[in-house]
Amino acid sequence: MRRLALTLCIAFQFVVQTPDAQAQRKEKYVPKQVQKAKGLVDGWNPGSTVGANFALASSNNVVGQDDGLSLTLGFQINGMLTYLSKNHEWRNTLKISEAFTMTPTIDTFVKSNDSLTLDSAYLYHIGRVPWLGPFAQLKLDTALFPGRLVKAGPTTFKVAYADGTSLDYYGTRMTLALPRVATGVTEADFVRAS
Repeated sequence: MRRLALTLCIAFQFVVQTPDAQAQRKEKYVPKQVQKAKGLVDGWNPGSTVGANFALASSNNVVGQDDGLSLTLGFQINGMLTYLSKNHEWRNTLKISEAFTMTPTIDTFVKSNDSLTLDSAYLYHIGRVPWLGPFAQLKLDTALFPGRLVKAGPTTFKVAYADGTSLDYYGTRMTLALPRVATGVTEADFVRAS
């Protein structure tokens, strides 16, 4: 009986439509007149937002997790600079997002989010069809800080190079994603494995 009632309820939802849902279907995807984005005027239009985040979690006697506090600190910066002219639109955005986390297992702050994005797009609006036109876009997406592999306890890291050689390092952290000459590995961080 419950299955029948559930099936009828689901079918009823698909059959009965509200007037709002019907009105949305009749809406056209490309309006006759494309208006400029709200708040943007001809010339240069700057804008920015800044944000921060903070997370604190505690675990005690949780299966599969170490007891203690986890802390995450981070920030975001978003900047925008848009140029609008008669048929020209040039949008530039800069986004920086960083976060660092400390857990009961690893008692030092480790990078958990690291992003720098620079985006620039130019669009030429064709007079009679303002939503259509040629455009060009350039995007740069990278990290600001070097990547590091951090372990809770001492580990042997085996680094294999393209020329066939390899080295073993013993320690709790290792810098990654850098050229061989600038690996960032120092004797202070590692002791060579014997």
